[in-house]
Amino acid sequence: MEAMKTYLISVTSVAIICGGVLALVGNKGSTATILRLLTGIFMTYTILNPLVDINLNNLEYISEEFVSEANNAVSTGKYMAASEKNKFIIDKYKAYILDKASSLNADLKIDIRLDDQTGLVSNIVLEGAISPFAKKELTNYLTDDLGIPGEVQNWME
Repeated sequence: MEAMKTYLISVTSVAIICGGVLALVGNKGSTATILRLLTGIFMTYTILNPLVDINLNNLEYISEEFVSEANNAVSTGKYMAASEKNKFIIDKYKAYILDKASSLNADLKIDIRLDDQTGLVSNIVLEGAISPFAKKELTNYLTDDLGIPGEVQNWME
């Protein structure tokens, strides 16, 4: 950023100096023509000289570095999106199950794990004091309404 500031100040300063010199000489005569030519060359040199100092060998390295950082950002973004989606799904499952458990006068703690590949429930642990009737009703609700197979349902009392 500092280099850009220096460049702009240099170009502006040279433009002011060249404009001042040309204003003093005027537009007519051979001296004015020569000075216009010299000030044009001076302006061109001032504008183009920083471009000569650019090292093009570094551009490939910089490009690779940006691509690598971009790929890392994409991976991180995908992971964060998947995590948020899974958290949302788990929260919804918990809300549905706790609502149903509450209607059956059951007080439960629930831990749900989702399969990373499919996003389906791979394990659910339901813990709390629950009557046999309420347990049967909740098991049927989990299986029939929410599609959670009985083999991944683990009841703890």
